[in-house]
Amino acid sequence: MVLSQDIKKQVIQHLNGLIAAFEKYFPKCRKEDHWITFPVSENYFKSSVLSVQEKEKLIELKTDYSLEAAFEKKSIIAFSERS
Repeated sequence: MVLSQDIKKQVIQHLNGLIAAFEKYFPKCRKEDHWITFPVSENYFKSSVLSVQEKEKLIELKTDYSLEAAFEKKSIIAFSERS
């Protein structure tokens, strides 16, 4: 099947539009926000831009080894649904 130049141009424009929309709604992750995905990781904790109170709460979470064990065994979604 051979596509005309006009169809190819429309497909490329559409794909470029999808890329722009995706980047608008899902911007690149900032390094200082990586702790959200890995809250018990020492490296991400040090580079976060959290307040002192937020870091204290995160330290409490970090020292709760039952949470860390659950986090390592489950997917992020399953872990976040934990009550």
